[in-house]
Amino acid sequence: MRATPPHLLLTNYAMLEYLLLRPRDSEFFDGQMARHWKFLVLDEAHVYDGATGIEMAMLLRRLKERIRRGSSGSSLRCIATSTTIGRGRTDYPAVATFASNLFGEPFEFEDDNPARQDVIAAERDTLPPVVPMSESLPPHVYQGLHRLLVDDPGIQPQRLVDELRANIGDPRQIPKLDGATNVDSVLYTVLRHDGRLNQLRDLLSSGPKPLSDAETIFTDAEEPRVALTALVALAARAKPDAESLALLPARYHFFARALEGTYVCLSNHSDEGENEPRLFLSRHEVCPICEQRGRTSNVYELASCSQCGAEYIVGQFSDGGERRTLATAKGTAFDDVTYLLVGEPGDATEDDDASQVDDDGSDVDGQEHVRLCLSCGAVHGRADASTCVCGHDRMVAMTIVTPKPGQQGLKQCAACGKRSNTRSSRDS
Repeated sequence: MRATPPHLLLTNYAMLEYLLLRPRDSEFFDGQMARHWKFLVLDEAHVYDGATGIEMAMLLRRLKERIRRGSSGSSLRCIATSTTIGRGRTDYPAVATFASNLFGEPFEFEDDNPARQDVIAAERDTLPPVVPMSESLPPHVYQGLHRLLVDDPGIQPQRLVDELRANIGDPRQIPKLDGATNVDSVLYTVLRHDGRLNQLRDLLSSGPKPLSDAETIFTDAEEPRVALTALVALAARAKPDAESLALLPARYHFFARALEGTYVCLSNHSDEGENEPRLFLSRHEVCPICEQRGRTSNVYELASCSQCGAEYIVGQFSDGGERRTLATAKGTAFDDVTYLLVGEPGDATEDDDASQVDDDGSDVDGQEHVRLCLSCGAVHGRADASTCVCGHDRMVAMTIVTPKPGQQGLKQCAACGKRSNTRSSRDS
């Protein structure tokens, strides 16, 4: 690249910093090369705000100074792209000011003067027309075509035509498809006459919709959502040629949040007599299901060994009078929580891929076999009475595992003896 500098230099701000600093990279900015700089394009410009924006602005000023020093009179056109900056035309003056501050170049936007408008908005292309036919395709046809495309990405167009003819009762509904050159054009020829697709496009013309709304066009399907997602997948590929828009250039929006942790109530929630704990993905101190059944049960954070899968509960001891009482861990620090292995430690398992315990000792400072009352959280010795002081007999065998002092979390599993983080939300 130094010998024959590229016409387009794609880089990031960290590498650009290095290029400007290293003398051996001066070929890109000095001498004859300086006069070839014409455009400076910054993608995803909205991320450069605050301190990051200040650093980027200073870096761009250094770049411009370096180039102009080697090429007197050279002009540099600065372009920023973003799909999320601003909330529409009313924000365009502020967007122009943002660009001026970032590049150190004049940007402006005057609403009533087209000659002084440096903010260019996107324009939505018109979708190819759909010609509704009197009768839409049966739901299973969309699903069958979609299944073929998933199972065989390199499928030949004629196989799709044969599938249509085998599944549509009225051959008049099948356009002339023989001789089609590619799958996308076959889908376009078929779906541009589809009444359901026309309904779906009308529904989405006013903005995004939840899947439950769009399912209403498949009132005759046993599984409306399956048929709908098949139609969307097919229409997203249906176009007459490579340069045209698809009949439905759709995309899904997923809204997700990071899990706070996994929590468990160890009480039996089954009506069949077998023990059935209940998992929760949000923090609870008391099990809401047990409360509905007229009893109280504590909920604890759940952790597990990444090697053998042994289950631990994570809690904090509180002053319970004569006995220790385990409550849901409220903090996030490692040194204020207690790990309790559910059940008895088993024999160490052999796993060539796992890290074995070193010969010079263990990461576990001690173990204590106890019984935990699932109602009040009181910790009992194994030899104590079977009924808790609170009057309940719902107790489970546990092993309190104490890491060595100063250790960040439990690094060695008491069940398999292997060193590997016992994963919980505080490890994330």
